[in-house]
Amino acid sequence: NGMTKIGFSSSFDDEDMERLTLIIKNPEMTDVPALADVSLTTVVARAMLWDFDVIELNSDTRGHPVAVMGFYLVCRFGLFDSLPLERDVVRSLLLAIEASYAPHSFHNKCHAADVAQAFGYFMAIFKDSLSPIEKLAGIIAALAHDMEHTATTNSYHQNTDSDLALLHNDRSVLENHHLVALFTLLKDPSKNILAPLSRTLRREFRRVVLEMVFATDLASGFEVIGSFTTMFNDQLKAEHGKVTDWPALLDSSAKRLVVLKMALKCADLSHPARRLSTHERNALALREEFLNQGDAEKAAGLTPLAFMDRSVDNPFSKTQVNFFEFVVLPMWEPFNKLLNLPACWDNIQQNLRHWEAMETLEPAPTSPPRAATVAPTVIQRRCPPAPAPTVPTFAQCNPVPLNHPTLN
Repeated sequence: NGMTKIGFSSSFDDEDMERLTLIIKNPEMTDVPALADVSLTTVVARAMLWDFDVIELNSDTRGHPVAVMGFYLVCRFGLFDSLPLERDVVRSLLLAIEASYAPHSFHNKCHAADVAQAFGYFMAIFKDSLSPIEKLAGIIAALAHDMEHTATTNSYHQNTDSDLALLHNDRSVLENHHLVALFTLLKDPSKNILAPLSRTLRREFRRVVLEMVFATDLASGFEVIGSFTTMFNDQLKAEHGKVTDWPALLDSSAKRLVVLKMALKCADLSHPARRLSTHERNALALREEFLNQGDAEKAAGLTPLAFMDRSVDNPFSKTQVNFFEFVVLPMWEPFNKLLNLPACWDNIQQNLRHWEAMETLEPAPTSPPRAATVAPTVIQRRCPPAPAPTVPTFAQCNPVPLNHPTLN
């Protein structure tokens, strides 16, 4: 059911709670206000439920969902015990990662925390089959996978000859940028969590993070899925293929990397596997970014794709059905079969049926009017300006209301 909770090999003890408390309650910290009224017991109780709502996490943590979720996962997987990590440095890095997310309607700090929570949920299933450095790399990759996102697609950067596209030669433009932003932070001694580690571990961390974030490029979808289905072909073909011995299955770094890449891809597209209200809120927020991009492309003399064009009568439900059939199902079906995720898979089926039902009932909509815009969000170094968000601030990761003009 939606409240499925995954158990961990190590408990979340009082010392872990103390470490988590320090990230947001320490009155001596100048970079985060003292938050004495935050109930971390409630945060911890919900952190590994699939029926998870990142908007609640953002509210509970007074706007620090990335830092708190990241610190929680590092504690929960015992990485302060298995690696020589310094608590203050981890805290500084997590807060800097969080600050790198602009208040876009979808690609914001709440999305980053949501992806990290889903990834942690998956990673717990693998139990002790992952090494500590692979766990750390996976958590940081999930948190940082969209750093300094421009709320536009790789195609937008390529078609507009943006500075980022030129810098990265049109190849995985945004993914390259997210990685540059992360590893630039890690060059700062106050944020370099890798400093106490051996060179071998530092290189392994970088290798895994690079591979995982590059895997989030939708253009690499078939390649990642193909590697996953080939690597675990025997298990996927088995009629009752539930894995009982993950360490035996993931007995090589190559296998572990493939499953980590697939886990992050599914975490990145986890909202179709959440309850309908959460999925619909995310779908609307992402649509808002697409429509803004379409406006920017028209302003540049380009022709946007139909689902990004406000002037095209394109039922939202039809777009969603296509998204499920061509993107969500091909990715989630083999992943679910290997990991056995009934809560996720049931939600995917129910959400797809919702959009299919809407498609049969929904008349061709009136083209949504262009919403009033505000000044573009200022993105940090190297980024061209993003199209102005029509949800003016999204500073608190507010959901897009269901009566949003893009539905009318």
